Amino acid sequence: MASTCINSIIDKLNLLENSNSIKEDNWAVVELVMLKLELRFLRTFLLCARKWSNHVSLSPSSSLEQAFQKNGQQLFLFLSLASENPSVSVNLAKRLSDVREMIKLYKEEIHVMYINLLDCLLRSSCSPLRDEFMEFMDSLLENLADFLAWNGDYDRVLQEQIESLQEKLTFLKIFIGFALFRRVEQRQLVRLLIHCDVVAVNAAHLSFIFWFYRKDSEVFEKMGSKISELLQKIKPVDSRDLDSYVQILKASKLSESSNYLTTEADKCIMGDFVDSLLGSLWELLHCGNSFVVSGIHQMRMLYWGLKFLGNMIKKQPEKFDGLHEKSKDLCGVVVGEAGIVIFSLHMHEHGLSKEMELSLFNLLEKIDLIKADFAEKYPVKSTFNFPTATELGFIDLLLENLKEMISAKVDLIFPAIDRFQTVQEDLIFLRSFLAKTVERHNQNEKLQSLRSRIREVGYNVEYLIDSLLVGDVSFYSLKLFSTILEEINLVKTEVLEIDENEYFLLAQQAVNTSSYMPIQNTSSTITEVVVGLDDEANTIIDQLTRGSVQLDIVSVVGMPGLGKTTLAKKVYHDPLIMCHFHIRAWCCISQAYCKKDLLLEILGCIASKHSIEYSSLSEDDLALELYKRLKGSRYVIVLDDVWDIEAWKVLERSFPNDAIGSRILLTSRLLEVALLVKPTGKPLPLRVLTDDESWELLQKKLAHKEGCPPAQRVLGMQIAKDCNGLPLTVVIIAGILSTLEQVGWEKVAEKLSSNIVCGTEQCTNILELSYKHLPDYLKPCLL
Repeated sequence: MASTCINSIIDKLNLLENSNSIKEDNWAVVELVMLKLELRFLRTFLLCARKWSNHVSLSPSSSLEQAFQKNGQQLFLFLSLASENPSVSVNLAKRLSDVREMIKLYKEEIHVMYINLLDCLLRSSCSPLRDEFMEFMDSLLENLADFLAWNGDYDRVLQEQIESLQEKLTFLKIFIGFALFRRVEQRQLVRLLIHCDVVAVNAAHLSFIFWFYRKDSEVFEKMGSKISELLQKIKPVDSRDLDSYVQILKASKLSESSNYLTTEADKCIMGDFVDSLLGSLWELLHCGNSFVVSGIHQMRMLYWGLKFLGNMIKKQPEKFDGLHEKSKDLCGVVVGEAGIVIFSLHMHEHGLSKEMELSLFNLLEKIDLIKADFAEKYPVKSTFNFPTATELGFIDLLLENLKEMISAKVDLIFPAIDRFQTVQEDLIFLRSFLAKTVERHNQNEKLQSLRSRIREVGYNVEYLIDSLLVGDVSFYSLKLFSTILEEINLVKTEVLEIDENEYFLLAQQAVNTSSYMPIQNTSSTITEVVVGLDDEANTIIDQLTRGSVQLDIVSVVGMPGLGKTTLAKKVYHDPLIMCHFHIRAWCCISQAYCKKDLLLEILGCIASKHSIEYSSLSEDDLALELYKRLKGSRYVIVLDDVWDIEAWKVLERSFPNDAIGSRILLTSRLLEVALLVKPTGKPLPLRVLTDDESWELLQKKLAHKEGCPPAQRVLGMQIAKDCNGLPLTVVIIAGILSTLEQVGWEKVAEKLSSNIVCGTEQCTNILELSYKHLPDYLKPCLL
């Protein structure tokens, strides 16, 4: 059938795209990418037509299938030959373009068929639910992801609406999948399935219009309101809809089986539903309704209990399989009952009923039983031989849980929240040590021992969190907290005592033998004096850690000396950024750059051990290696001091978009460069310092902890003011003043006040002044 043919062609196109045979043919590359995307839209329509063909006459669909079967088979054969023999691909772009034109010939007919099908569905009962529905939903969600990835021409509001549409369709698919998994009879799903039929076809039609009519402004302008209408239909908005969800979950309780979660697919369905419930419960916890206040403690404990179950089912399946059968059955019961409680809570706005309080209490007791079995099977002190990559993943997960727990201000930890924040900061530090030694821990016994001790600390922290969140404030828990803090301090001391020259010699050799110099995470960098950038840093951190899951670019612009690099460093070393991203890298570009050096600099931040090997690779091989290193990880790359769009173009293909929240932080003195990199972006323009901030920075750079004499204070304030708010000017002037007495200060003040200029010219004049105050024996070094 045509949808299967499309999948085969897409597979062939993927193989061809990853080969070297078409890399030099830009037209072919563009046509290939566009055809893949449009084939996925066509596949969604054909799956839709196949499922609902009994509802309405779709004869044009048959002619489209026949036309595509014929052209598709020919294209498949051609692609097979092209992948084996590069000389065949000479006419590739033309062949791909012809297929795209064939699809466009049916554009209007598909549009009309969608409208007819929707009209018919609104007047009919639902069709039997078959496997095609889930396949259709998967294809539809892929269409929306494609559109979001290709969002350069569309406004932010529309993008956010499509992201919301994607999220809510995923919710529907997960809920139906869970109901079927729990063997709910179809007659009990009738109302929901009718709802899903209409919503899914509506969404498929809209996604088709998004793409094939994107250049028709009249059609496209109507899309915003259409999406808003559709969003209101997807997630329950009144008590009747919510009640239907509750009744379906209650029906699933009556069809319980002891054969739950025996396959990976079963665990995936259950884990996805738990994630969906966590999202709904999180909304409840932050909605501010009165009933939330009355049951806040129990609801928070339910949140963390579900978090525990979800992590065990999805991320530790082998441990779940090791539980007693009763505990495994109980997991299915708990998740179903949690759904009933959470949807019921959404319906009650005037306080928790006694029945609801009892349900919450019983749920927490059942989670407690599962945790007890888990703790018995896998004691905290057991030493697991985790692979190196899993160690980092385990610590990342632990940090994520700590972050959520602290931000939620869970009642049981609130009195000790400062101590938990200390544990969080220490774990971030230890995680960076694990990352730096990930590829050489087998080379030294001391490193192996430290990594093992960090693992044990992590297990203890995890156990403590789980104990507190289920209400276990026992003497043992409190004693364990003190033990954890003591052990962390001991491990930190040993880590700090490690001789970097011994354990990171390879990385240093790589730096010395290469033409690039990657940013080093030295203490001087981290503790650099920063004034007046807190609001800007918070804004950047918010943009980096929130918003779209698609790869995004955040830009900072401003004239020289304003502190763009300083702000980027402050953000780069922020604990939240270190915790949120799996990979961080820094690349300074400037006016004169070489593509190979840029790639080496970024790779040097990610995998310094291999730097010597990298230096012998070609530019193309380095670009591919960087892509592989970043693939599948949430990363943030700082591109500092970008002067033109070409620098971005040589790097962008090495930055994969896995839709997991990766970011590029770009700094430039040129606003037009930032807008060329991301035309729809809103670069952050850095402001100059206020006079008070300039004076504060000057004092900090002069290290006057107890102030300075009144006469010098007046001069200093005037000098700070004459720096015109440029941090670089203040820093340079501070270096001059630190070597001078009061008379010298007066001369500097006089020189500054007579040179009222700004921007690059001011920095140049200040550097000249700084040069004049250098000792004579140092001046030749700068000539």
